[in-house]
Amino acid sequence: SQNLGVSDVQVQFEGPEGKVTVKGTAPTQAAKEKVTLCCGNVASVTSVDNQMSVTNPEPEAQYHDVVRGDTLSAIAKK
Repeated sequence: SQNLGVSDVQVQFEGPEGKVTVKGTAPTQAAKEKVTLCCGNVASVTSVDNQMSVTNPEPEAQYHDVVRGDTLSAIAKK
């Protein structure tokens, strides 16, 4: 329903662990990361193992947990 352009999607949910494994093909790295977010935003899901391949590979997004004392310049340098 997100119209991400992914194909051959296979989703497996391991209930006791709350783990989702997703496979298939995404057109971009951004679409692959959005699939991870979509799967992770479901009740009872604690982790997502995204094993999708990407048609047009790009660098993965980087995330940073902001903590007390962080500055924008320090985050940018990191």
